[in-house]
Amino acid sequence: MATLQQVMDDQREFANARDWGQFHTPKNLAMALGGEVGELSAAIADALSSPSDRAGLASLESVTSEIADVTLYLLRLFDVLGFAIPERRTQGRDESSSQVQEHLVLVTLAKLVGRVGAILELWQWSSPQEIQTTTERVEHRIVAAFDDLASVAGLVDVELADVAAAKLARNADRYPVSKSFGSHSKYTDFY
Repeated sequence: MATLQQVMDDQREFANARDWGQFHTPKNLAMALGGEVGELSAAIADALSSPSDRAGLASLESVTSEIADVTLYLLRLFDVLGFAIPERRTQGRDESSSQVQEHLVLVTLAKLVGRVGAILELWQWSSPQEIQTTTERVEHRIVAAFDDLASVAGLVDVELADVAAAKLARNADRYPVSKSFGSHSKYTDFY
């Protein structure tokens, strides 16, 4: 079982090996995080609108993959900004009815979307110099977004560190150093 700290350390090595630090500014990472939260929202909405998928969100690759992506971007933001990861254990599902669980997932997901929007808003029009001064204001917003993500993961019965570690391993295959060094191209451009 992976820990979030191990995943963050592995992700740092992954990015350094590919010379991606030049692209991993807080603003760029926040913009990518916003996109991934949107994809997570769409994956969960699609799953909840399908009667066959409603009961097994954790078994859907679309949902777990997006939870992993959001986790990785939040961890990278923690790392780049020098913030400590709040050690949280994902709380498992309780015995509430499936309708209550679905409502909780949607409400918590909406909170996550709002928190990430608040992070993006801080850097929306910022110059590189201004980004430095906003890092103090953004830490509590990133921690709050992380807490909301951990709640969503718990409600769908997914362990953040495990899905993020698995996604990082898949990304190592998708982004070989020989093809991705110093490049911001998507893996689909390599093949």
